[in-house]
Amino acid sequence: MKRIYKYKLDVCDKQKVVLPMEAQILKAGMQGSCLYIWAFVDPDEKSTMERTICIFGTGHEVAGNVDDLVHIETIFVGDLVFHIFESFE
Repeated sequence: MKRIYKYKLDVCDKQKVVLPMEAQILKAGMQGSCLYIWAFVDPDEKSTMERTICIFGTGHEVAGNVDDLVHIETIFVGDLVFHIFESFE
């Protein structure tokens, strides 16, 4: 049985998030004053893997190979706009 869990993100350019193996990232967004991703996970799965999450502001340089990025969500925080990707490089 799958469940949807949330994982807190730091507001930084690049970070590793430990998720259960086979987790499917669904969405990113703000809840209160914190940034999260939500994912379908198997709560009984004991194996985990590090996933790389990148956050770019509008107009900021996107470092690396953009072909290795998968868009998760674009979020608005006041006047700021952030684009959240998973990196597979």
